[in-house]
Amino acid sequence: MLTLRKIINDAEKHLFWLVLILAVTVSIFIRFVYQAKAIVVWDEGFHSEWIYWLSDAARAGSWADFWQISKSSFHYPPLFLWIMVLPTFIEPVSIASIRFVNLLFYILSAITVYLLALSTSTKYKRIIGLLSAGIFIFSPMSITFATIALREMMGVFFTLTTLLIYIYSYKKRPIYLLLTSVSFVVLSLVKYNFGILLFSAYFLSEAFELVIVKRRAKTFARFFIVSVPYAVFLIWWVFIYHDKFGHLLKLLQNETVYTAGLTDITGYLLFYPRAVVLFYSPSVFFGVLALVGFAFGIYFIKNSPMRLMWLYAAVNIILGTIHTENVQERYIFTIFPCIFIVGISVLVEIWIRIYRFFSHKNLRFLPQIILLVFSVIGIYDLVRLPGLVYAVGSYTNKVALYNEIGFKDLWFDYNRSHWRFPLPEEKTEKPYDVFEYIAKTVDLTKPVSFIGETNELSQPYRNILFSEFKRSGISPQLAPREFTVVTTVSPTSKFYTHDYKLQHIWKVQNRFIVDADPTWEKIAEKEFKDLGVKIEIFGRK
Repeated sequence: MLTLRKIINDAEKHLFWLVLILAVTVSIFIRFVYQAKAIVVWDEGFHSEWIYWLSDAARAGSWADFWQISKSSFHYPPLFLWIMVLPTFIEPVSIASIRFVNLLFYILSAITVYLLALSTSTKYKRIIGLLSAGIFIFSPMSITFATIALREMMGVFFTLTTLLIYIYSYKKRPIYLLLTSVSFVVLSLVKYNFGILLFSAYFLSEAFELVIVKRRAKTFARFFIVSVPYAVFLIWWVFIYHDKFGHLLKLLQNETVYTAGLTDITGYLLFYPRAVVLFYSPSVFFGVLALVGFAFGIYFIKNSPMRLMWLYAAVNIILGTIHTENVQERYIFTIFPCIFIVGISVLVEIWIRIYRFFSHKNLRFLPQIILLVFSVIGIYDLVRLPGLVYAVGSYTNKVALYNEIGFKDLWFDYNRSHWRFPLPEEKTEKPYDVFEYIAKTVDLTKPVSFIGETNELSQPYRNILFSEFKRSGISPQLAPREFTVVTTVSPTSKFYTHDYKLQHIWKVQNRFIVDADPTWEKIAEKEFKDLGVKIEIFGRK
């Protein structure tokens, strides 16, 4: 006889495929909607330029140059670049190909979230896995960082993989602990912070096992197998660069002053909890529930996988909150699946108790009504999700990521209605148009210097486009032997952001170099009114 329980059991066996189908479906939407509209922000341009350099070396078969370029990227370790350059062997690298590879990691990460939840040994783990993977797939932050190719998406995949391998080694054969150590190495080669912070949480988890659970022999052996190869790698990696230990410490300390003094102590204390609710969760209601559930994750303290995920998230949030000089929503990107897995696991435990309580009172319909209300809230929030993704992407990156009209960067403003700006029409000017105008006006075969830039009109992105423009031959042959391009940003421009005022506005002062030298002659000028930018081009014969 076909029963509801049998239907549920049969459905649970196919949840993996449901997660995969959801991830692929949303990724197709990201590819043809969000990626098509997204501009290239500074960090994406920076990483992409390095990928272009490695691609040129790889296509030329110059592996010595490839290794030298890789070694030069100590500030940001090279694994991200190596993986992103793989499409080079099929077709020339491009922003589109880089974003496509990044999108694949979005799909892989969604699957890994589900598998990680299955490995926790908690009850109803398949349902927990589906809910956690669903949150990841539909998270506005996940979609944002699947749209633009930064290190976060690859970082979350290797973080989850490291956790998965460790949990497998804990349950199965200790030899897999060596794979855990290797995965720490791989994660650190994506970004140092990712690997070192996860290892710190692992250390605390093993310390708990040693002191509280008192499995001393197994704990010492396990920790030794994992930590020694990883420590050897870190020492080797630092000193092949002629003692970069001090540089590595500065990277981990993140001394950039970016958000200091922009809010009060309460604003800093609540920054990352608010980020979980408003940015990472597709629904404020479910985000609050998951965060409350995570706070009670201590319930699973004796469950090693859950304890490690809880400690990893808690350590990141605490350290991030202390570092008020530079708080950004994306700094907890690699931990947010752990927050939701732990939080949802607690909520499921609570739900089961509620269901049993009402069942004994002959009030089984009450949990069903609650579930119906939850479903209505979830559907309502999913309907509003596409617009929210635009708002979150631009708010968290502090740029008009989708070239929105009238964009203003906002800080510590948690009214979501303030984040939304009208999307541009098809003919609205884009940052690409500025660089195309410059390329069609100056002779790119001759020296060209630049005064003034913005996050949206960055040097790395400019270098990439100019290389492509040179190959296409769109630049004119002009008489001046050198050129200077001056970029001026209007105070009413969407580019006139806190980042611009902090990092770039002073560069415009260097225009006195051309103003004071009569040998420079202005040969062209254009104002991009939609962008609030004026381009002046000077030539010297």
